[in-house]
Amino acid sequence: MDDSPPSTPPAVSPVYITTIHHLPEDTPMITSN
Repeated sequence: MDDSPPSTPPAVSPVYITTIHHLPEDTPMITSN
């Protein structure tokens, strides 16, 4: 059971980082403003 919780956080970390890095790249209007 202790193997399930530790396996979830590392999987969400890379996904969250990719979304944040994609947001600014997909919204160049905010940077231009």
